[in-house]
Amino acid sequence: MKLFLFDLDRVLVETEGHDGAFIFVFEKIYGLEVSKERFPETRGMTDLQVYFHFLSPYFPEEEIVKKLEKARREMTDWYRKWIKDKEAKALPGVRDFLEKLKKEKVPRGVVTGNLKGIAKIKLQKAALLKYFDPFFGGFGEDGKERIKLLERVIAGAEEILTQKFSKKEVIYFDDTPRGIEVGNKLSIRVIGVATGNYSVEELKRFTPYVIEKLSDFKE
Repeated sequence: MKLFLFDLDRVLVETEGHDGAFIFVFEKIYGLEVSKERFPETRGMTDLQVYFHFLSPYFPEEEIVKKLEKARREMTDWYRKWIKDKEAKALPGVRDFLEKLKKEKVPRGVVTGNLKGIAKIKLQKAALLKYFDPFFGGFGEDGKERIKLLERVIAGAEEILTQKFSKKEVIYFDDTPRGIEVGNKLSIRVIGVATGNYSVEELKRFTPYVIEKLSDFKE
């Protein structure tokens, strides 16, 4: 049996507001103003990585960690309120592809730098959460390094499904070089999806398996 794992933003869904949630908590919890223009440099980072990326030059690690739990709660609450009257849309072909996997009873998990609460909000808003039941994944609070998220979701899938997956049975979809390189380190099959900020040609520098959109995938 295969295990299909998906990055969230620009692979499954297109949303906004995540940068705004960071800006809100950085100012409210840490008293630090951060320009929105700086956020493109964080593509492919986990949310925990983003916290340390921006805060480490100004605060000792123990102070950052001390306020993290409160910051995560505030960030999730802010995002829930912000997106209430906004749109989160599934990318082209995603719904049909997930429906096909669901009918075939192929296990599906999420690997995202988003906090777990925000990931669920995005999937629910885009009407995709029903395709991830049971809901398991690797999320932004699970580690600074994305490889920890991938390791966590594979272990979680094996525990929930009471089944072991070999590396060749794990298929991981990501739209960034950072994410693809992490999958390569684990020697699982990585599919680049050019629905984000990187073209097919750019992603092919990191994996030979690249598709323009998720529904183009063929085993």
